[in-house]
Amino acid sequence: MKTMRQQGFATAEGLLVVVVLLILGFTGWFVWHSQKDASKTLNTTNTQTGAANKTSPYAGWKTFTSTAEKFSIRYPANWTEDNWSVTDCANGPDQQCVESYDFIAPNGLRVRYNQLVDTTKADDRIGCGTQSACEDQKVLSIDALNVPNYGPVDLVKTAMDAYDYPDNCFGMYLHLPAGAQTTPVVGSNQYTDHMIQFSLPSTSRDGRYMLWLTNTKAGNGSFDCHKISQTNFFSSPTVVEAQKVLESLHY
Repeated sequence: MKTMRQQGFATAEGLLVVVVLLILGFTGWFVWHSQKDASKTLNTTNTQTGAANKTSPYAGWKTFTSTAEKFSIRYPANWTEDNWSVTDCANGPDQQCVESYDFIAPNGLRVRYNQLVDTTKADDRIGCGTQSACEDQKVLSIDALNVPNYGPVDLVKTAMDAYDYPDNCFGMYLHLPAGAQTTPVVGSNQYTDHMIQFSLPSTSRDGRYMLWLTNTKAGNGSFDCHKISQTNFFSSPTVVEAQKVLESLHY
């Protein structure tokens, strides 16, 4: 039979075991919680670092905003902007005020924006076949773009300049067809009475405007694309930049 003293020792030993277990349990929880917080902090830091490393593809580029059409595009900082808009609208009933800008790369290639003069012309056809033959507009590729606050448009690349300008070889245009007759397909696009005028509908007036890659201004180009292959042309750094300019279109 246990004495009172022996019972007291047993009770103390039991309490000691409980205290030790509590200490071990708290220590384990504390270590686990600390590691969890450290891991969370590390993941947050890595996420922030990753986000910081994903810089904008347009970092350092300039922004142009159209006064008439209300869109914006971006272009490289070493490109120049040339405003050749028609602002004198008092030269007769056929004279229209239109915005026209070139964004010119150092080698002479340029992205051109110009409003089409005929504000009553809602379609995107160029008449031909009577006085001049209709050119075959050979399309290399058609990529879909989604322009913010505007909608889907096509990025069309052509094997030759779509309008047979003598100084141009290849073309790249933003286009939203007005109908089936001006919806391009990859390959041959030749009609008997019209050519496609690759362009976009205006959001601020009747008519359309063009946004495209060219190396021609008033018939003179400073970049000889006749000496470069199609593949090398579209993969060249300046043309890749020009495509990014077109892809930067937003409202």
